Amino acid sequence: MRNASIDPRMLNQDLEDPGEAKLRTIAAEVYKTYKETDSFKGTQAIFSDLGVPKHTFNIYDELKRILTEEFDIPNEEVVFIHDFKTDTKRLECFKKVNDGSYRVIIGSTEKLGTGTNIQERLVRIHHVDIPYRPTDIDQRNGRGVCKGNIGAKENYGNKVVVSFYIVENCTDALMLNNVNIKKNFIEQLTNGTIQFNKLDMGPVNDEGSIDYKTLLAVAKNDPLYLEKEDLGKQLDELELERSIYKKNRLEATNNIAFYEAESDRVAKNITKLEKDLPLWNSLPERDSYYSALRKALQTPDATDVLILGESLNNRLQAKKETAGEHTIVSMSGAKLVLDVEDKLHHRLLVVTPNASYGHGSKRIVTNWHSLADYMYNALSKIPKSLSTQKELAIDFKKSIKANQKILEIDFDKTEKLELVRKRLVEINVDLDEKYDPEPEEREGTAITKKPLVRRTYKNQDISL
Repeated sequence: MRNASIDPRMLNQDLEDPGEAKLRTIAAEVYKTYKETDSFKGTQAIFSDLGVPKHTFNIYDELKRILTEEFDIPNEEVVFIHDFKTDTKRLECFKKVNDGSYRVIIGSTEKLGTGTNIQERLVRIHHVDIPYRPTDIDQRNGRGVCKGNIGAKENYGNKVVVSFYIVENCTDALMLNNVNIKKNFIEQLTNGTIQFNKLDMGPVNDEGSIDYKTLLAVAKNDPLYLEKEDLGKQLDELELERSIYKKNRLEATNNIAFYEAESDRVAKNITKLEKDLPLWNSLPERDSYYSALRKALQTPDATDVLILGESLNNRLQAKKETAGEHTIVSMSGAKLVLDVEDKLHHRLLVVTPNASYGHGSKRIVTNWHSLADYMYNALSKIPKSLSTQKELAIDFKKSIKANQKILEIDFDKTEKLELVRKRLVEINVDLDEKYDPEPEEREGTAITKKPLVRRTYKNQDISL
């Protein structure tokens, strides 16, 4: 079907010349630019992956025939990249395109779209067909839209004209839309804004096949197909909104469960810390702490702090290599406990009936003054920890309330979603009935319809 949009003789070479169809439109545009840029020998590239040179009717030979026979472009100025088989010949071809000896070069994306340096005088690029991939179009356009295009820069407004030729009521528009969908998908993947986990290629697959009903609907310009396309987009948007709505509800439900569990944990911590707070309040000054520690160690009142640390160290060293939990000293409802795992691993903790506290690395230190202060420093965390836990309790409560509000929101587009789905089913049924791929032939009746072919082309100026 893509061949027919260019020239029906691609399907049957015995058919008559279609007259003012796509190839003549392209040739007329090529000739127009040829004359406009004659003063500086501007060059043009024509791309077509279909109808490459062969012994039967093909696009390349027909385009050259029209350009040289129906217009007055010299035969030697129109060349096919396919005729230059070796690297040496290809380089010679590129050289002649760049110096203006060859004014028009025709080729496929594979042979002309990559690895070709023909940009020095290139002012216009013509797309006879629409390839499957957006990268193919980029490769084609890149032959002229690149550094070193002196001719376009100095003589053609510093631009390269890119022309697409679209036949109305045919597959060209579908192919162009197919490329656009892929390009948008690639861009979304690149910039991280993709919204779906699949790519809807519409009616055109990667092999260029188009489903029968769609082909007939487009060919006949059926408004049902246009409505189907519009409703399809609406359906995608509505399903995306509903998907986001469900995702938000699930996330809110999980958040509530998490924050409720954290709230329970924090509440228990607060209870424990509040029970231990009087213990800390009984030791407001270090002197009070040292006094209590001397009493617990059963040392004279005048004992120096370093002596207290040495006494603790002696007790700790005696238990350091024995696995298990060892109480080193008890005072004011708190115990200094050495938890030994093995000879190399241990933890030093201050344990109360409600919780356990540590300080620094939670290990035996060689500084006896620090060792004497260990229990004081560990218990001093109680007020700050209590304040932190209360703040967390307030934050968790706010988070639970915020997520509960999300659960109170209803999806208000359910009815619209169902109506769109219903209408799409109706349209598909109508298209099935109107475009049955195997209609019953009416005996003795022959109907011949002349196809309606309209031509349009689109130019795109790309500045260098």
